[in-house]
Order: sequence, then C-alpha cells, then structure tokens
Amino acid sequence: MKRSRAVLISCLLALAALSCVSAKTFLKLNTTNDLKRIYAEKKPTPDEHSVPLLYLLANDINIVNNNIYPNFDPTNDYGSHIYGNSDRTPLLDPTPQGCYYYTMGNYKLIKQPNTCSPFRKLPPYVCHPKGMNTNMNRARIVLCLSRETYRWRIHRVYLTQHYENWNTAAYDPARTFEVSPRLLRELQWFSLHSSLVGLKKLRDQYNRNIDNNQLNDIVKKWGGQNHAALALLLFLLNLFNRRMNRSYGSEPTSNWQSCALQDIYVDVVTGDNGYATIRWSGFSEKLRNDGAAIVLNNHKDRVYVFDKSDNSSGSLKNIVPLNEGLQVRLHKISLSHSWFWSRLTLEEEICRGEEFRSPDAVPITNYAKLQLFVRDGYSCFRLYIDNCSEWKSKFSNSWVALYASDTEYTSNYKSKQWQWVTKFKQRPDSGEFKIYEYCTGTMVAPGLQARFMIKDYNEELSFSWRS
Repeated sequence: MKRSRAVLISCLLALAALSCVSAKTFLKLNTTNDLKRIYAEKKPTPDEHSVPLLYLLANDINIVNNNIYPNFDPTNDYGSHIYGNSDRTPLLDPTPQGCYYYTMGNYKLIKQPNTCSPFRKLPPYVCHPKGMNTNMNRARIVLCLSRETYRWRIHRVYLTQHYENWNTAAYDPARTFEVSPRLLRELQWFSLHSSLVGLKKLRDQYNRNIDNNQLNDIVKKWGGQNHAALALLLFLLNLFNRRMNRSYGSEPTSNWQSCALQDIYVDVVTGDNGYATIRWSGFSEKLRNDGAAIVLNNHKDRVYVFDKSDNSSGSLKNIVPLNEGLQVRLHKISLSHSWFWSRLTLEEEICRGEEFRSPDAVPITNYAKLQLFVRDGYSCFRLYIDNCSEWKSKFSNSWVALYASDTEYTSNYKSKQWQWVTKFKQRPDSGEFKIYEYCTGTMVAPGLQARFMIKDYNEELSFSWRS
C-alpha cells in the first residue's frame, strides 16, 4: 500500500511539473466579457494595449484540446526574452522542472540592430494601435513554456504589465491575470470574421447597438478590413480614447458608406489581358427603378461611368488597365431629356466597394517579404526589406520568375520574365520597410504564379495571383 501511494505521489509531482502548475492564483479571464469587466471595474485600470498584444498571440497559436502550441519562436519573436521571476517579491512561483518563463511584448527590444535579424517584430497594430492613447510599452504577456520534441508548448498565459513607476522593472501583480485557452479561442474567432459580412455577424452577436454607420467608421478609420475585427473588439471593450469615442457617436462621421453593409456587393476583379472587370450583385428592384450609376474610381479620380443596370447582378469586362486603388461606387442619378439628346447627371453617392488591392506580401525571412502586384495591368514584384543592411549579400544569388500556373516545372518560367532580386529598382521607403520593385512584360491573369529562388533552382516560396 505504501509503495503504491509513493508511486501515485511521484506521478502527481511529475504531472505538476509538466503542467507548470502554479500555487499563486490570479483572476482568470475566460471570455471577452471577463476582459471587458476588468477594464470597466478593476482599479487600477489595466493597460489597454494588452488587448492588441493578446490578439496577436491568439492569432499565432494552435489550440488542440486546450493544449497551446505557438506558431512562432516564443523565446525570441515579438520582443520576447527569458523572464527570471526575480523581483523582490516574485510574481510567479518558481518554474517547475522542464518549464521556463518567457515574457513577450517589448517593442523597443532590438536584439540585433540592422543585421538581418531572424526574429519577428511586433506589428504596428500592437506597437501603435489606432484610436488608443500613447503606448508606453508597459503591456506584457508571460508564457510558461516547456520544450517538446520538435516544438514549444505553452502551459500558462499571464497578462501583465510593468508598474507605471519606471524606477522598477517589476510587473504589477494587481494588474496580472491568467488567460484561459477559451478566451484565446474566442479572440481567434474575431480574426476569422474580418470581412464586412463577418463583422456584421460579430456585431449582431456581441452588441446590436452598434449600427452600420458606426461599423462603417470602424472599417474606414482602421484602413480597411485587415484589422477591422481588432478595432471592433476594442470598440466592444470600450477601449478607444474619448476623442475616438465621440467620433463613434450616433451621428455618422463618414461621407461615404460601405455597400456590403447595405447587402449590395460591388467589386473590381482581374479581367482579361490585364484589364479590370466590375462585378455587382444585390441591386434591389427599388434601386434599379430609382436609378443608380456604377462609377469606377481610381482614388479621387473618376475614370469610368457606366449607366444604371437593369439587372440585380452582372459584370462589365475590360474597362481600364488594372491598378491598385480602383474602386466601384454607386451614385444616384438624374436624367434630363430634349428632342435631340438625354443627359445623365451624377448625384449623391449611395455607397462604395473595397479598393482593389494586390495579394499581400509573403515572408521570405523575418526581415524580407515579397509581393506580386499589378501596375497598369502588368505583373510586378515588390521586395520589402526590414532592418537589414546586408540583404544584397544574403540574396546575392536569389531571383524571381513568373509561371503560367502552379503546375509548371521550376525551369519552365515565362520567357524572359525573371530577374535577380539585387537588380530590383529602389522605390521610396514606406517608413517601416525599404522597397525595391521590378515589373515584367506579362499581363496579370488568374492562376499566374510567382516563385522566389534562394539560389539556382532551389525554390524558397511560391504564390499565385488571385482574381
């Protein structure tokens, strides 16, 4: 009996070590309602910048049966470093055997300045999120990690922050919380609904008091749909500062509205031979009877006006050469007639679709990424370099090429449609990246594929043009 008890105790101790169990307890956040409650009720108030950081973590992990596995290096990426838990009064219990504490979120931490660092930086929406007060770089996430055979496993997640008194580097236990896998999974749910239709579903699920005007403003002020789900989350948590909250009042602040929020769908897609095609659907009978002109704009310039459509859906092909920024807008119209002519006059705008954007850039390394984009209908490459003065020596034998489809052999690229990346032409910096470009003589088309060769025919990555 004694022997069996000893075995049982040994097993329990081993399990505790593998699970990074801590005797110290903190308020556990299980849902976004818990997150909202601590910002509304907790005194002192937690740092609002913890939410974008937590959102980043949630969207770069896999959760399998409540086991959390990072898709990044939790010991180096995103401003991470080992956490010694060595404050005068330690925040956490000592790490059990096989576990380590790491802290992430220090956006001022530059481990290897200008030397092509292999580590991921914190994205701008974490460092300087729109609609929030100045980021004082206090928010942190502490991870309790153990190393499995080929990967890290996260056993515990703690949301914390530095004291507001910068005379100490310690974390504030009064503003430290444990984060459950359930909350992380809910935050992942937000990122999966980043389209306007998805945002409407989230709005209806969490807060029906947010009207389409407010939702439209969220999308507009956050620069489109890419981060609109995070913006909606911050809005639901009441974490915009007062200036932004006033702008999200009952009165619309935008002079334009999204068509998708009115269940009208208009967009620009890739047509034939590098030309733009317009598509539309959801034109109600009332809209058709009242009359609405389909207008194609390029940023502020009107480039094409198509008369009103008598069909609820349709398309118009090969209008103008395809370019980034093309956008379909609907306008009310008035018609005047005489014996010899009739004139269509554009009146107020009804709504607009999304601006046409080339596919997102694809990472080559943590300091370089490559984009296939369109300019005047032609396929072009854009190389983004971040904090790496030696990139040309790193890519001295690297080249890119275009392929008719993803089924082509690596050597069967389009005739003369390739270039050494070191011969790309430098363009104005974006502020965050140095930019280099090369345009081919091939028109964009659905299925066209770009490939990056690190050396010879050693393919590093490939990606296709979407329609």
